[in-house]
Amino acid sequence: MVTIAPRRTARHGYAPLAMTSASRHANDPLPVVVIRWLARATSLASIGLLVAFATSGGDWPTALEWVLIAFFPVGTVAGMALAWWKEIPGGLLTLGSLVAFYAVATVGGGSAPTGPWFVAFAAPGLALLGCGIAARLGGGGTQRMHPPAGAANDR
Repeated sequence: MVTIAPRRTARHGYAPLAMTSASRHANDPLPVVVIRWLARATSLASIGLLVAFATSGGDWPTALEWVLIAFFPVGTVAGMALAWWKEIPGGLLTLGSLVAFYAVATVGGGSAPTGPWFVAFAAPGLALLGCGIAARLGGGGTQRMHPPAGAANDR
């Protein structure tokens, strides 16, 4: 019978069984880390404003408006919330909801929504998608947020 002992690290004792968000992003380049946290912060503001707009009252939505609401703000907010833990799936949900919103509004309403506001409110989710792709393609950069485990105490 073969037993596998947990890997000991110099700093934390035993290594965790699952990879945490911090360890998953520990080797990301500094610009990706900065953009990730800016996108997370602005996603909170965007979600807060969208919830405030959605609950402000008004007339009962039509059938077309219910479909539009399902994509924006509901799908967009769900995508931004998911992107905090899973950047690529959450960002894709945000992007897909935004594209579907514009498609349904254009086909059902006769013209595309104008102005930058729908894209602006979805931008944090799109930025998190970009961070997820950059982290996946980059495989870690030369600028590290933290030294490798045990690097300071390897004497």
